[in-house]
Amino acid sequence: MRPASERVVMVSGAGRGLGRAIAARLYADGYKLSLGARDVPALEEAHGAMERGRVLFHRYDATDAATGVA
Repeated sequence: MRPASERVVMVSGAGRGLGRAIAARLYADGYKLSLGARDVPALEEAHGAMERGRVLFHRYDATDAATGVA
């Protein structure tokens, strides 16, 4: 299996609560992250200390199909 540093994990709802805690733990474990939330500025503020080369921030709203299309 590949090491964590070579894997990307996508987390929706990463701006607060459980999603935020999961993202923080995965980052601490060495994963690259793609984080999604409705409010991107708040998401960036919540995870501001994370290295930008390892983290991407995206708007994501599960009730809006358009935000799930890349």
